[in-house]
Amino acid sequence: MNKISLKANSQIFINQDLMSAAFHYKDKIETSIKEENCEGIAFKAMSCLIFSAFSLEANANFIGYKIIKDWEVHERKSLKYKLDLICQELGLAVDKGKRPFQTVNLLVKFRNSLAHGKPESVSIEKEIVGDPSKLEKFKYPQASWEEYCSEENALNAYEDVNRIWHDMLSAANIKIMETLSGGSSVTSWKEVVKVERLSSKT
Repeated sequence: MNKISLKANSQIFINQDLMSAAFHYKDKIETSIKEENCEGIAFKAMSCLIFSAFSLEANANFIGYKIIKDWEVHERKSLKYKLDLICQELGLAVDKGKRPFQTVNLLVKFRNSLAHGKPESVSIEKEIVGDPSKLEKFKYPQASWEEYCSEENALNAYEDVNRIWHDMLSAANIKIMETLSGGSSVTSWKEVVKVERLSSKT
């Protein structure tokens, strides 16, 4: 009987999986628009926005893990704090009044609204003067997360998160291959154990 020693190690970078999920729904949205098939497009937009938000934080944690000593001290801080810290460390200019960083606050607010979902009451009151047919175009008031959940915002969010990601990688001099999950294993023969079988007499 052979005695074998097996050692294996994996490095798992979840941010790439989350980005792939965001890309999947972005692609679904673009296909729906191209084919003029809007069935379920709101849920595709919602999914793209959620995974883009998750990706943004996971990307920040990846970069922080790579470039900042004792990153675990900062991991539980807010996403805004972590992005500011990383950008300061990398010397990246941040203009929160313009894309792509303008999207960060919107994504965080959207993610938090869904993660901590609760009942809301939204009211509007206005007068319509003129043709009563305008009432047909009247829309019920929406929560802020509903207003943000559009295909346009989803596509913009994916684009902005991807841009921030690649800007950080470039500034940190990290190659894309270094961001992929992977593993290694070592197999070695330790010894051959001889097993003797005892014959039984009937």
